[in-house]
Amino acid sequence: MKVMSDKMAKFGKFFKQHPGDKIWQLDTPSRVGEFWFSFDKKTAFNLFHDYPWVLTAEQKELFDQENTFWADFFKDRRREDPPEDWESHEVTF
Repeated sequence: MKVMSDKMAKFGKFFKQHPGDKIWQLDTPSRVGEFWFSFDKKTAFNLFHDYPWVLTAEQKELFDQENTFWADFFKDRRREDPPEDWESHEVTF
């Protein structure tokens, strides 16, 4: 039996939007309006806060391929240009 970490219990379970997806999403029923995703189920990123600044070029490319709506929505955000005083909200499990 796998023991769930306190952080994981706070966020919920990982799932994939479509069976062939490579990116995991986190079910966050108690955190309305947040969109969390992960490439490895070890580190999760907050879409609205972290995209694209904390992602590697490869992660951004994969995310954009699987999430065309969000890629278009955030098309004016440049990876190399985060806002002043920005800090990542990424969470490690």
